[in-house]
Amino acid sequence: MHEMWFLFNHTGYNVLQSQRCNAAIHKRDMKRENMRMIGLGRDYEDGWIDFNDIRERAKREAITNYIASVGRDNLPDFFPPTMRSWGRQ
Repeated sequence: MHEMWFLFNHTGYNVLQSQRCNAAIHKRDMKRENMRMIGLGRDYEDGWIDFNDIRERAKREAITNYIASVGRDNLPDFFPPTMRSWGRQ
């Protein structure tokens, strides 16, 4: 819970994950529509979206951006200890 509090209140995580989820949905829907137009219709059901992967990537990017902006040596006391190594990758 501490990680999510930090992500939502001190990083751009919410915007990142929302944009990425919306882009994935749009891409899937466009692909489905294109398949429908060429006659594959409902038989074509490719389009499973891994929302967990999208959220995890957005978390990592948000933390990496935060660490880059404040500096690894200037992390506040309320920075989640479980995320301290995330900015190194």
